[in-house]
Amino acid sequence: MLEKIGNCRIVEEIASGGMAVVYKAVQDPLGRTVAIKALKTSAAAEENVVTRFEREAKSLANLQHENIIHVYDFHRERGAMFIVMEYVQGIDLYDLLEKCGRLPYDVAAIVTMQVARALDYVHYRGIVHRDIKPANLMLRTEGVLVLTDFGVAKRTEHASGHTIQGEVLGTPHYISPEQAQAGEVGPSADLYSLGVIFYEMLTGKRVFTGETILEILSQHIIAPIPRLPAELVDYQPLIDGLLAKKPADRFADADALLAEIDRIWTSQSIQKKLGVST
Repeated sequence: MLEKIGNCRIVEEIASGGMAVVYKAVQDPLGRTVAIKALKTSAAAEENVVTRFEREAKSLANLQHENIIHVYDFHRERGAMFIVMEYVQGIDLYDLLEKCGRLPYDVAAIVTMQVARALDYVHYRGIVHRDIKPANLMLRTEGVLVLTDFGVAKRTEHASGHTIQGEVLGTPHYISPEQAQAGEVGPSADLYSLGVIFYEMLTGKRVFTGETILEILSQHIIAPIPRLPAELVDYQPLIDGLLAKKPADRFADADALLAEIDRIWTSQSIQKKLGVST
């Protein structure tokens, strides 16, 4: 294992994927604990991977939002590439769901709101994340959600919402129908993925399952939008507006999603005060 990267002393390896390794480190002379994402040597030989890694660093460096991971520095050292970023002391949503099965309704809605705020911020700046999934949503110890891993994010032509033609990128269980078909991908693809996560948080179940990746992708494309159980019926409009097959039938943007959550909560609050059951 590496001992030092730039002015950072490596403490331990905390994660490893196909393209990169993430280390916990201490940045001198500040004494600040950071996370370092290092591109693997094998991946560094692929030009498209290097391009994405550089794009991730540049994209994150210009994003300042409480619900988005903070990037401090970018290093090239002896042919290797490293992103120095905020170390999040907490748990990711994937591990939380594995532990809890499902989340209380209000907690699921709060998590969804925090993701929506992060997406509203990046979409306005012309960035589509393209890989919204529980493992990329970290929860700081104070309960603030942080969107991470912009490794396959891409900039649209304009911040106004023009779409982009892309490869089949994303994670099968959370991929939008247009991503599954290698079609044009815009901000609404991220909203679809958030809808899949919201359904999973509410029910403790995946929206679609299958024996193979192709079966899962096929269901995203043609299977009907799932119905929530009776006790969750208040949230069905959110599921419908997020999981529509056609991007044009989904919420217009993350701000519209936030407005709908607020409408539902206001309605629930009024009904509660009036003693009306939902």
